[in-house]
Amino acid sequence: MSPSEILFWVLAIVVFYSYVGYGAAVLMIGSLRRLFSQPDKAGDGDYEPFVTLFVASYNEEHWVERKIRNSMELEYPVEKLDLLWVTDGSDDSSADLIRKHPRIIHLHSAVGKAAAITGV
Repeated sequence: MSPSEILFWVLAIVVFYSYVGYGAAVLMIGSLRRLFSQPDKAGDGDYEPFVTLFVASYNEEHWVERKIRNSMELEYPVEKLDLLWVTDGSDDSSADLIRKHPRIIHLHSAVGKAAAITGV
């Protein structure tokens, strides 16, 4: 075989692998993993992780009650759902409306929305 023929076949194999071989390899590895691995806790259908619904707002007194009502109506176990609300230095009655609800963790800071979200 000449060097140009070797180069041709090497490049043909690379192109074939890129379009067909990679997908076949991923399917095969995934099938083998499912075959030999233990089912994880999340895969049994009963597992629900703890979740925190985070809301950052500023002077939103007209929408607060509606958002709280919507958050309370979520179809998720109450014991696994935390509601965290940050009123970013609001000077309206948003904070007072939020404090009426004992399930909500309320933080009243004036650091800006981005800092409230990232916890800086």
